[in-house]
Amino acid sequence: MPQPHPKVWKRGLFHVLAGAERALRASQPPSADDLRQIRNFLILQYESPLGSVVHATPLFEVLRRAMPDAHITVAASGMAASVLQHNPAIDRCVISSNPLENFRAAVGEVRDLLRMMPEGPRCVMTTIGNQRTRLAILSILAGDAVRVGYTLAPELYDVPLFFHPECGQIEGNLNIIRSLGHDVPFCEPRIFFA
Repeated sequence: MPQPHPKVWKRGLFHVLAGAERALRASQPPSADDLRQIRNFLILQYESPLGSVVHATPLFEVLRRAMPDAHITVAASGMAASVLQHNPAIDRCVISSNPLENFRAAVGEVRDLLRMMPEGPRCVMTTIGNQRTRLAILSILAGDAVRVGYTLAPELYDVPLFFHPECGQIEGNLNIIRSLGHDVPFCEPRIFFA
């Protein structure tokens, strides 16, 4: 008897996991108005290549401009933490365990970060370069939050995005904010120092 292809089996597992998680949340998928109202953002930024981190920097500045009252937290490790820790658009840049190295510790740390956020709906975002399946599972286990961004497990996200190379990384990352219903202009990368 032929065995199912591993990707088919994996996709089926993701559908089951997503269905169970949504049933436990006992809520409908977020509407366009729900997405526009979110003001608490946790961005998972574990990608280590400098270029990927630098190309994500416009996201924070544009997010702050679109929603000046937003609370923006970044969970980062390695190069990402070094590049983002002095960014004035970010309220908190927390050095966190890398889920690719210590998944259990990362889940606990990200869960704590979500709990410490102000009252109101929360959103977990993943930028281009941080679309690993392990991060999608981490975002589910971390707690109740809308999941938006780039992922290899779109079944696990409320608003999954797909990268189009002709668009470029910067525009791709800005599309995360556009997917929440905000008009945002193009913005160049910037790095801030102590």
